[in-house]
Amino acid sequence: MNEISCRQGFVPSATWLARFTDPETGAVENCGTIQGITDQVDVGSIQNIGIVPNHRSRGLGRCLLNQSLLGFAKVGIKFVTLEVTSHNTGALRLYEKMGFRIIRTVYKSIDLAYG
Repeated sequence: MNEISCRQGFVPSATWLARFTDPETGAVENCGTIQGITDQVDVGSIQNIGIVPNHRSRGLGRCLLNQSLLGFAKVGIKFVTLEVTSHNTGALRLYEKMGFRIIRTVYKSIDLAYG
């Protein structure tokens, strides 16, 4: 978070941290995050979105994404991009439901070595 918040195009209104407070113990746990930046005047980019495993499937990803998109809109950004690996089908379904569309598929080679 520190590295992203120091970047020139950091968008605070598109960056959120979700915290969970246990109602029984009062213990507080960071459970999700999303960071937004912009490298161009009218294009935002979601750099990271993540929910810790034991808080997934509770709608936190959708909530963080909504808040980030509202934050981008607040500063005049209407076009937002993000990257996701193709095998992350849960995230892909969420992004498509939220209105994102695939604009490019990139395949990267992997260098392997043994011994």
